[in-house]
Amino acid sequence: MTRILVTLFLIAACRSFGQTPPAFDAASVKPNVNHEVNNEGRPRASVSATPGSLRLQNSTLSECIQWAYNIQGYQVSGPGWIENERFDIAAKAADAAPSQQLRLMLQTLLNERFKLTFHRETRQLPGYALQVAKGGPKLHESTTEGEPTMKPNRAVMVTERMTMARFAEILMQPLHSPVADLTALKGRYDFTIDISKYVTPDTGPDGMIAGLTDCLREELGLRIEARKLPLEMLVIDHAEKTPSQ
Repeated sequence: MTRILVTLFLIAACRSFGQTPPAFDAASVKPNVNHEVNNEGRPRASVSATPGSLRLQNSTLSECIQWAYNIQGYQVSGPGWIENERFDIAAKAADAAPSQQLRLMLQTLLNERFKLTFHRETRQLPGYALQVAKGGPKLHESTTEGEPTMKPNRAVMVTERMTMARFAEILMQPLHSPVADLTALKGRYDFTIDISKYVTPDTGPDGMIAGLTDCLREELGLRIEARKLPLEMLVIDHAEKTPSQ
């Protein structure tokens, strides 16, 4: 929510002072007709961002919006085609713009090419709360400096300098749902977990959730609880399926 508000504030501030919102120096937006898929037969989308350059390949409009506003897929609501129609975007800035500036530029591009408009609203959606389990956390404070890192090795996850807010975001992938950090733990932690002790390759979705619950409780002193979460949404009011050139 905070990231969305800050971004919209920056754009509004530019307009109120007669400034043009950040924009790419050159950009190409084309429908993707190849429909690349991965080994599992699912669409393969990719994002490549370097200072001053951005490329999104085989990406839906929803995925483009997610990258532009730095949000998750469940925070975008709109017509069905924004999850199905795929596009290739290649754009360059006039200088070596950093990632956050590229996000603002992509917002401008989506507004210009797709005539994208939306409003914000808070909805109660099913998800999980990450909390401290009975008995307290089993976490070790990190003694090193730097950004959080995660090194997955099959079923083993080795993390360094991990915040609980970032860990909650990581848990969204196996749980396929939003996860809110309600631990009240503000530090950075080093820990390793081995999910293979609790699940097998044949474990189904329900068993996976149960195994992950046991893993977090036994190894980290944390727990997850299913509940409704108040989540900030971007609700699409208008978007054109054929982007302008």
